[in-house]
Amino acid sequence: MDILVTGDRQRWDAFRQSRSTGTHNVLYEPELQPLKGGADLVIDLSLDERPENFMIYALRPETPVLGCLVKTPPSAWEDYPRMFAVNWLSGFFSMPRLEVGISEREMRKRSKC
Repeated sequence: MDILVTGDRQRWDAFRQSRSTGTHNVLYEPELQPLKGGADLVIDLSLDERPENFMIYALRPETPVLGCLVKTPPSAWEDYPRMFAVNWLSGFFSMPRLEVGISEREMRKRSKC
């Protein structure tokens, strides 16, 4: 799997120290560039601080994004069905389980299945 990681350098360092990516191909870009294709997954460690990245993700709605969305209300990202909120703040990287959320719209869709 090709994983693109973007965001704050300190969070990137914490991510690398606490999370194993196994044999996956991981590329780190401090500043997100328009997705050129090829990434199977994007991990955005600073999405709360860089909401302009939503426009780039809208260009590739089929690509799942695990974004740091602790401060951003779910209503701001509910139109992105492959967007998942993850607590990528300092102190949470080393937790055995990640704090993950989905939008209310996605939750309703999934509960009907």
